[in-house]
Parts: sequence; structure tokens; C-alpha cells
Amino acid sequence: MIWWISGALVVGSLVVLALALVVVVRRLGQLNLIVRRLRLRVADVERSTLPKITALQEGAERLQEQVLVAQERAERLQARRAGATDS
Repeated sequence: MIWWISGALVVGSLVVLALALVVVVRRLGQLNLIVRRLRLRVADVERSTLPKITALQEGAERLQEQVLVAQERAERLQARRAGATDS
């Protein structure tokens, strides 16, 4: 009689554990699907924004060159003005 009770408890516990495992595996499968979808979205966003980012970077480099030229002109102008006031 005790063996039947203990056997039923063990089998029942194993059944509950197996059901919990099935639920966890299903949820992990759903999470895996969500992760795949998110990765595809990220790849799409990267593909669509990369040309824009590159264009912005090139524009910033051009502006930096223009700033350097303007700084050089300003330095030359200051040097001329300083030379003109010293004379």
C-alpha cells in the first residue's frame, strides 16, 4: 500500500515536471521567434540608415574643412591687423 502511494507521488511529480518543461519549451520557442523578428528589424533599420549616416559624416567632414579654412583666414587677417597696428 505504501509503495503504491509513494509510486503515485513520484509519477505524479514527474508528470507535473514534464508539463512544466513543455510550457517552458513552448515559451522559449516563442521568445526565439520574437528575437529573430527583432534581429530582422534591426538589420532593416541598419540597411536603411547606413547611407544617411554616411552622408551626414561626409557633410560633417566637409564642414570641418570649411571651418579650418575660415580659421586660417581669420588668423592671417589678425596677423595683418597686428602688423598694421605695430607699424
